[in-house]
Amino acid sequence: MSNPDPNPKNSKNICFQIREDLKKCLLNSNCVVRDKKTLKECLSVSDGSVPTECQLIRNRYFHCKNISYRGRLY
Repeated sequence: MSNPDPNPKNSKNICFQIREDLKKCLLNSNCVVRDKKTLKECLSVSDGSVPTECQLIRNRYFHCKNISYRGRLY
């Protein structure tokens, strides 16, 4: 796997590390480990099986993607 392109105009690269942090956090959560749900399923649960830390990272990732997307519109 190659290193991400440092070009700040590429939204995939801007949010890459946040996405990786989110995946790591979710993979260690009870939602995945105990409840055997997929990462996608765990993004929308609100039963306490996803730690607050993961929810904060998720919000930061979505915010990053939204800002990156809006930047391409203007």
